[in-house]
Amino acid sequence: MIDEKCLACHNRQKIEAALKERKNMEKITQRMEKKGVVLSDRDRQVLGHFWQQNPLKKIK
Repeated sequence: MIDEKCLACHNRQKIEAALKERKNMEKITQRMEKKGVVLSDRDRQVLGHFWQQNPLKKIK
């Protein structure tokens, strides 16, 4: 989901920085939608799950 929807326009560092700074991800996704990204209900569920943890963190 992150690779498909976010990395098309942003690099991983930008996404990681937003998560680390605890930016308002709901507002960010709203701005993304205004710019043309299409998010399904499932996409929103996935993003909501990851707002509390870093989706780019490597699992050991």
